[in-house]
Amino acid sequence: MLVAKKKEFSIVNYLLLYLLTGTAFMPFLIGNTFLVISFAISFIVFLRKRKKFDSFIFVFASGFLLIFIGHIFYFGTFKVGIFFGLFMRIFYAYFVIKIIGDKIMDYFIRLMYFFTVISLIIWSVLIIAPGSIDYFLNNICPFFESITLYKPCEPHIIIYTFNIRNGILPRNSGPFWEPGGFGVFLIVALIFNLIKTKNMFEKRNVFFLIALFTTQSTGAYLTFTALIVVYLFSRGKFNYLIFALPVFIFLFVYYFDQFDFLNKKINSEFEFLEGQKTANLSRTRLVSAIEDWKIFLQYPLIGEGRFTESEFGEFGNQGLNYRNNGTMRLLAEFGILGFFFYFAVMYRSFKVLCLKYEIHPIYALGLVGVVISAAFSQVILMKPFFFGLCFMFLIPIENNKKLQHFGKFKL
Repeated sequence: MLVAKKKEFSIVNYLLLYLLTGTAFMPFLIGNTFLVISFAISFIVFLRKRKKFDSFIFVFASGFLLIFIGHIFYFGTFKVGIFFGLFMRIFYAYFVIKIIGDKIMDYFIRLMYFFTVISLIIWSVLIIAPGSIDYFLNNICPFFESITLYKPCEPHIIIYTFNIRNGILPRNSGPFWEPGGFGVFLIVALIFNLIKTKNMFEKRNVFFLIALFTTQSTGAYLTFTALIVVYLFSRGKFNYLIFALPVFIFLFVYYFDQFDFLNKKINSEFEFLEGQKTANLSRTRLVSAIEDWKIFLQYPLIGEGRFTESEFGEFGNQGLNYRNNGTMRLLAEFGILGFFFYFAVMYRSFKVLCLKYEIHPIYALGLVGVVISAAFSQVILMKPFFFGLCFMFLIPIENNKKLQHFGKFKL
């Protein structure tokens, strides 16, 4: 039995999920080269395992294709790389989800647990021996930088990224590009493990929570607060929820007060809110959100598309058109049609998972809200991994009438 259980987990599957998670999120794997390589590997494995295409993947891709066609005709612009890049991400995510199947949550929890333990060990070393930071940066990281395709990148050793620019203590980035990014994936790991165990203080969740704290990421803390509210609501812990809400509100106000736009640029922000001197403002997440909201109001149905110069420009270290708010960027790029379509499909996946593990399906709606909250501080929604969250309802479902019904795509 033990041998059979071990065989359930495959090195190839771990590699595929690692690449899906790391592409565009981990410094070593950032870049179109790894995206193309990862797509090719997943496609080959998909064919070798003789997996069959679901009709829905063509429905999903066609939905975005139609919106793209609207952008081409309305704005008169087209960029081949951006066009094919998006659909490569979509199918890449689909292949990995179909290959790994119903063990996808177990693989991801194990993968994140591995990186979490590694990150806490290295972070502890940096705290206990501050001089080790200089040793890593001067003697070890340069080698990994030399074999990293995408530059500039943060100092890293593949399994850990060093972030020492902010705060008294080093911030824990894990293997991801920054602490906030690590926080997002810790939240996803918590979501999966809460669905499976229904226990916030299960052993691996405790490690995820400790790592989340060490990120010192305001966005991650606020997203975790949203997850706690959803979790307590799903468990029927209304007494705890009533007690916890004032605490959450206090923490929200406290951390909101720490945002840079209130501390460093409050006068400019007020001018921005009044519609003045927009071009002179640094792109904080709030500024990005408001800028994208303005774009959405101009093109509410299908958005401005991805062919615009919205990711370029010069303003100090940030472009005037730079965006770091993923939720509003999705709304600005694909309008209400793309935004609703994307999250409706993700809701379907979470709903099937909830039903499989005997959780009230309304919990799925809350989980979508948690993802939206996470994306508010990170541009993540057009990345392969998060497309994968949209396809999890396509995983073969147990022989259960209720699950079979909800496993079919019905909005």
